Amino acid sequence: MSKEKGDAVKKDTKRSILIPLIVVAVYVAVHVVLILKHEIWRDEAYVWVLGKNGSLSDTLKEMSLVGHPGLWFFYLRIFALIGFPFRYIGFLSLIPIAAALWILLRDAQLSVPVRFLLFVSPLFMFFNAVVCRPYCFSVLFLVLLLRWFPERAEKPVRYCIAAALLAQTHVVFAGFCLGILIELRGYGKKKGKTPYAAMGILLAGLAALTLQLWQWDPENTTRQVNPETLLDKFTVSNIREGLESLFLYNIRFVGWFLLALTILLLVYFSLAARRHRGKDRFRAVIPAVYGVLFFIAVVCFIRPVEHEQMGICLLMILFFLFAASLTGFKGSGTKEQLLAFCFLALFVLSGARYTLKGAWQDLTQPYSGSLEAAKELEAELPEGAVLALVEDQSMEAPYAYLSEKRGDIRYYNVDRQEDYSFYRWKGGKAEPGERLARLAALEGSSVYLLSNKALPEELGQEAAFRSSRPSKWNEDYYLYRIR
Repeated sequence: MSKEKGDAVKKDTKRSILIPLIVVAVYVAVHVVLILKHEIWRDEAYVWVLGKNGSLSDTLKEMSLVGHPGLWFFYLRIFALIGFPFRYIGFLSLIPIAAALWILLRDAQLSVPVRFLLFVSPLFMFFNAVVCRPYCFSVLFLVLLLRWFPERAEKPVRYCIAAALLAQTHVVFAGFCLGILIELRGYGKKKGKTPYAAMGILLAGLAALTLQLWQWDPENTTRQVNPETLLDKFTVSNIREGLESLFLYNIRFVGWFLLALTILLLVYFSLAARRHRGKDRFRAVIPAVYGVLFFIAVVCFIRPVEHEQMGICLLMILFFLFAASLTGFKGSGTKEQLLAFCFLALFVLSGARYTLKGAWQDLTQPYSGSLEAAKELEAELPEGAVLALVEDQSMEAPYAYLSEKRGDIRYYNVDRQEDYSFYRWKGGKAEPGERLARLAALEGSSVYLLSNKALPEELGQEAAFRSSRPSKWNEDYYLYRIR
């Protein structure tokens, strides 16, 4: 190689590293600001407090009740036990997202316009980076699948490991991962070698997901798979509620339009895959079909979409289809590729307003009232006070904030009548009057009650503090001084 060619290669290499590095640095800087402003809410705090105060058996029991696999529970448990500050747990979700963005910009075999669309999509912007939940790992493993999709026949083990890990982030990806398995088997046959060992890894991941979440006892079931409760939910009203919850709370007309469009796209790309048998990228429609159908089944028969991050999971599956179909796309190609690019842009725009709106709301109004409550408690409670908390998931965040600052306080669960440890999904709740009676008999010169609801007026208790502004998740707090 001549000196001129060598210098040109070095220059291109530096540019290929420098530009993604700058983009990732700007992205991280913006989301650091959002994390520092963000008030942690109950779903984020619950896993953290369970990991910090609960035993390993507690974690296994609670995660089967709540209906989420264990990867996220054990990830946060490590940081909780080593003393990572609760206030900054948002950085634990930003790290996987930033890694996914680096892979997307640096290594994915996608054109610049496609990478840009994925970058500004709901996959990366705000929710999954700031709100500390397992969806950040969903994005990371999805990007790895997208990166390794063209080489899945040559290196199936890493591809199946990424799919198995994706299944451990959320149950809604089980159908998509099953589609990955089925497509890989067919693709291996086509290439003359079925990767049974790699497929075994993915099968083991799906089996582990099932074992973690399956409950045979309907009395012990909240939101996961159980034969009896599943059959009870096969109703028209459940199906309608689930379908209407799709697509990030879009207004009904737009939501139904996007759902119909999704189904038409899947049919069209299925036909394209048959027509372009020599172009393997269109085989991405196979996992996409399984993923979308399973996602719809989950929201209709197990739980509807109740927050933006769960809705984004459906967009992740569709983005995989579009982006995999656009592998190597440089602006010209089949009409299916042009169509994939157009619809990728459409779905990005349909979700972008929610991410931008969410980021702006997080900057200008409380995401939760937990931080305000914790600051008030830190200043208000005297040394050695008893702080009674009710058995509600909304107690987790103020408890997590405050317990790191005020180790001198006794934290007491008034409903379970024991020292506070973590919220239990099957825990019982006492009536407000019974709570006051229990606290009246509790030892201590300074006893306070923190509740997520105002006490009835007839009980004669006046709140010493209440949340000053409504929050996104209606997490309002009331502090009562009992004595």
